[in-house]
Amino acid sequence: MIDSSQKILQAAHSCLKANVYLDLGSNPPVVIKDFSKSPNLVRKTICAIMMDREIRTLKKLEGISGIPKYLGNNGPHAYRMEFIEGVSPDHQYLGINPGLLSQLANIVDQIHICGITHNDLRPKNLIITPSNQVYLIDFGAAAYRPDSNSFWAKPGHWLFNFLRITDRSKVARLKAEFQPEKLTQSDQKLILRTQFARKTTGWWKKIVLPVISPKKHRKDKKRD
Repeated sequence: MIDSSQKILQAAHSCLKANVYLDLGSNPPVVIKDFSKSPNLVRKTICAIMMDREIRTLKKLEGISGIPKYLGNNGPHAYRMEFIEGVSPDHQYLGINPGLLSQLANIVDQIHICGITHNDLRPKNLIITPSNQVYLIDFGAAAYRPDSNSFWAKPGHWLFNFLRITDRSKVARLKAEFQPEKLTQSDQKLILRTQFARKTTGWWKKIVLPVISPKKHRKDKKRD
């Protein structure tokens, strides 16, 4: 149960997801991402890792335009962050406002410079404010550039570069759909380089997703 001062923004659709609330009792209102309803074992292992990763990421990216601010923990299994008033765009919205993609590309470049990849770039993880400013959210799948002195620096740097290319190719794909006239040769190369990876990750939706998130899997099947 949530109290009258809280409004649910996104209900958890699997044991690996958090309930996301808007706390109207705070001044100004803040967003609370809460993993406390997940099963005990999952909450103390996988969810704890995801929460720690997202908090560390938000701290590291503080000051970058288009990234919400981390505002502190809210108990052991939840944390607070800046509330960004706006909407999550669908593909139609991006088609009407293609200039938003240049903002997204700039945010992605900035987080890469900080040594972080997002790894889940899609319209659902964007917020567009009334003044048409783009915000990137949900860094639970973020990855980091490894320390050059670590024992796995070489494979780690290869993986980071691959994830960086994947992030950029997702932006390029959106550009190809909504701003084809601005698609550069570099964008086209990015799309081609990641085509094979897109085909080989279909196993995720067919095998893993039905197990860890059956509700989302059923929704995706209905949408298709």
